[in-house]
Amino acid sequence: MHTLHNPIVPFVEAIREELCVGVRITIKGQIAEHHHHSQDFSIELLSGPNIVFHANFRFDHGSHREHKLVMNSCFNGVWGQEVRYSNPLHHHDHFTIVLEVHESHYTLGVNGFNAGSFNHRVDFRTVQAIGIRGMANIEKVHFEGFNFYDSWDNEHNYGHSGYHGYGTEYYEPPRFSDDHPHRHHFH
Repeated sequence: MHTLHNPIVPFVEAIREELCVGVRITIKGQIAEHHHHSQDFSIELLSGPNIVFHANFRFDHGSHREHKLVMNSCFNGVWGQEVRYSNPLHHHDHFTIVLEVHESHYTLGVNGFNAGSFNHRVDFRTVQAIGIRGMANIEKVHFEGFNFYDSWDNEHNYGHSGYHGYGTEYYEPPRFSDDHPHRHHFH
């Protein structure tokens, strides 16, 4: 198992092995506030410049001004069709979010309840990292269901420049090199 403690949001953590059916990523934290209002935050599975899975927890006082959980993906800079659910989180809530990989979809559990599912739009094995951005305080991110043959504590070679500036206005998504094995999934 691998656990990341108290990461500063926004952040990206490399996923050192291919996702497989049964993998669970558990995120514990609390909704952050700005001027006494809950703000939006997102959890994303990343592959190079692409967002394979995007879960956006939206709040009435956030940038979208709605109380929804919106799931989506973004390939080559183009967003797909949104899948919308009721947002189970409220002002200043503590949360445990469990993202689980299934053969045909991801499920997202929030505080012990099924919050929604999202069908795979590209092979889940292409995922290279998890990113969290927006207004949330994260206590820990726990990874389970991997083989953990190698240490997850060393520097990681993504096969591209990495995710420097992720979650900020300065973020420039990386580009796959021409020979990167995941590149063909996104054309």
